[in-house]
Amino acid sequence: DVVNKIAAVATAPRPPHQNVPVKPVIIEGARVLDAAAPKPGKKPVK
Repeated sequence: DVVNKIAAVATAPRPPHQNVPVKPVIIEGARVLDAAAPKPGKKPVK
């Protein structure tokens, strides 16, 4: 959910970087979740 919201933010080139958010993106908190079991038929990501 949060990643999709960040991905939707408008970006522009600002040397020396590309795709810098036009408006600041502020992450107010984070937490570690237990890893979910992979869905059947999918290979785990390394």
